[in-house]
Amino acid sequence: MATQIHIDSLLQKCNSLIHMKQLQAHLITTGKFQFHPSRTKLLELFAVSPAGNLSFAGIFFRQIQNPSTNDYNTILRGLAQSSEPTQSIS
Repeated sequence: MATQIHIDSLLQKCNSLIHMKQLQAHLITTGKFQFHPSRTKLLELFAVSPAGNLSFAGIFFRQIQNPSTNDYNTILRGLAQSSEPTQSIS
């Protein structure tokens, strides 16, 4: 519970790609990447936030062993909102 609150607090403070990558590294090194509920929120930051990076969101998404429906929806939303929205249907 305390770990979730800590990670949620860090997610709220993510305002750059560097911060997002640091949080991803934290989730990986602590073993929480594949099953942690904050993973989808971090994917959302990568895919659709102004500080994010859609290319990196794709890399991040491919690292997820069993993506949830929310993970798929998040990456599709990022692609649909990008400068090349047709990628979301290819």
